[in-house]
Amino acid sequence: MAMKKQRKGLGAIATATGYMIGLFKLRYPHVHNMADAGEILAGPIGREVLGGAQAVFLVFICGSHVLTGLIAFDTITAGASCSVLWAAVAAIVCLVLTLPRTLNGISYMSVVSFISIITAVLITMIGVSVAGHKGGVKASAEGLTFASAFLAVTDIIFAYAGHVGFFTFIAEMKEPKDFAKALYMLQIADTTLYLIVGVVVYAYAGAGTVSPALGNTGTLLRKVSYGIALPTILIAGVINGHVCAKLIFIRM
Repeated sequence: MAMKKQRKGLGAIATATGYMIGLFKLRYPHVHNMADAGEILAGPIGREVLGGAQAVFLVFICGSHVLTGLIAFDTITAGASCSVLWAAVAAIVCLVLTLPRTLNGISYMSVVSFISIITAVLITMIGVSVAGHKGGVKASAEGLTFASAFLAVTDIIFAYAGHVGFFTFIAEMKEPKDFAKALYMLQIADTTLYLIVGVVVYAYAGAGTVSPALGNTGTLLRKVSYGIALPTILIAGVINGHVCAKLIFIRM
């Protein structure tokens, strides 16, 4: 219950802060990234600090998707090849798909990504429910350290981390004023998905729940889920890589 409230609360904060970013962009139309916003707020120092932070954050997000891609390929092939090889494959695929110079081309990939993740999580939820309740569900953890609790919170915050690319997204919209509509649709969809998947998987998998959630099913369904989720795993990294590359390109 506490986790559900936490997700709702962070979802509400993410919606409010996303809306503020939209208003900021409308007031300063020339802003294209966090560096531009930082310059308005704190001059040259703000530009360098926020621009550098955005670039580093986006690089690490891309890295997390390469890691998840490695896990997916390794799961699908049952460890048939070296993990470093799969990491290289995921990185190369992301690099190639990042080449389009505008988000217009990448936007079509997002449709594929959405269908991919919805299908994968449905398979996962069906899989854990068929396997039956494993017990061990607790409303609160015992002996929880500050580091573990903080990590749990940051995991949820990370799920709402799309804000880092909002300025770039709005800059390429035909009608920037429509950003609020897209934001509300996004927040309703992702918060609902996070709540339903989290509750169902944890209710059936119990204390043995692993992350990513796709790993909570049997061997066969795990391979199927990861196979279907591959477009999402790679495309999400592509979008963040594109935003990062555009930030560097504009600064140069």
